[in-house]
Amino acid sequence: MIPLEPEAVYVLNRLKENGYEAYVVGGYVRDQLRGQPTNDIDIATSALPEQTMALFERTVPTGLQHGTVMVLYGGKSYEVTTFRTESDYENYRRPQEVTFVQNLEQDLQRRDFTINAMAMDGTGSVIDPFGGLEDLQNGLIRCVGDARERFREDALRMVRCVRFAANYRFRIESSTWESLIANRDLLQHIAMERIRAEWDKMMEGSDPYRGLVLLVNSGLLHFLKRKPDWPVIRWTAEEELPAELSLLNLLDRPLLRWAWLLRSMELSAEAARQGLSMLTFSRLAIDKVIKLIEMDGHLIAKSADPGQEELEQVWKEAVLRYGADAAAEWLALADAAAAGRLRNPPLAIGPAWSSVPADEGRRWLKEMPVTGIRELAVSGSDLLTLTSRQGGPWLGRVMDRLMLEVALGRCANRKEDLLDKAKYYLANE
Repeated sequence: MIPLEPEAVYVLNRLKENGYEAYVVGGYVRDQLRGQPTNDIDIATSALPEQTMALFERTVPTGLQHGTVMVLYGGKSYEVTTFRTESDYENYRRPQEVTFVQNLEQDLQRRDFTINAMAMDGTGSVIDPFGGLEDLQNGLIRCVGDARERFREDALRMVRCVRFAANYRFRIESSTWESLIANRDLLQHIAMERIRAEWDKMMEGSDPYRGLVLLVNSGLLHFLKRKPDWPVIRWTAEEELPAELSLLNLLDRPLLRWAWLLRSMELSAEAARQGLSMLTFSRLAIDKVIKLIEMDGHLIAKSADPGQEELEQVWKEAVLRYGADAAAEWLALADAAAAGRLRNPPLAIGPAWSSVPADEGRRWLKEMPVTGIRELAVSGSDLLTLTSRQGGPWLGRVMDRLMLEVALGRCANRKEDLLDKAKYYLANE
């Protein structure tokens, strides 16, 4: 028996009282049986969309051609979809024909994996015609029915198969894996944004390293519609993965995990940017990852063999150049590298890591009176007023120098002191 919130029970009962079948389906059932919290509740019903809309005061026709209506009730929303079958899939992704049916099992039979092909009624009783509960208990990803047919209907299911196996730490059933290998060339028909969405969910899951191993061992990445010029696309076996990738799970956010993967491949910032763009990441996400990679490269180049005082300056200059957020994220990467060095035997992590120790970096970052130009007690307009000069490159140089002096503790962050410093710099240019 699975608990269900009262609002969802009301929607189910409202449909049932009017002569229709209605069940919660898909991810909510799966995740509740796994003991995992989940928010989205999808409902399948024998009612046609117009019949559903007639029963509820507030509805949104989100996908009538596929039988889907959004029901709004009690401050919550529920996707209610008519039982259906699908056929004549276009480009191995979208069904050209959807047929509404009156049978729950027919509806569940069109779904991808057995663990996603379960339903429950308003009392919390589970309907499981394809053995999804047993597969959950055995830690198994298995297609509903013929795996070859399921993958040819929607080739993206092959990447979803890997994602579920990685995130749940499940095995992939042998005939499902064999069909995945046999049909992986169909992945060339799938839009890159769909690939990115699945890969990104894998990178934020519980075991991204296992996800990478499965992607590499399956060869799925060889058949992408567009292929970034990255080594991971060409790798064919787990043994080819750099040893430091085994530390991927130590990082707690997808952005850091992507940065770690890109770093392990020793990519330039430009090659990393081009690949992320090809995978349709947002500009904001790309900029964050690239800034982290560039900061890492800057620290490696500048901290080859300095003394402690020079190292502190290198670090603080990098913080001012790339920002406090990037610095904090870089420190998380440095922690992962340190964990690799402490292993027995220690991992050889390349490219050579910066000599900035994470603990010292955190202390230096915390000590910094300013980490950005806006925190300075003077502005560019103050300097223009002071000098009566026209703006130009000199203004940026002076502001950067003032910011570094304050960051290094050589000048107090007071307007009068900074203006005096600025006068001195300009007089001695």
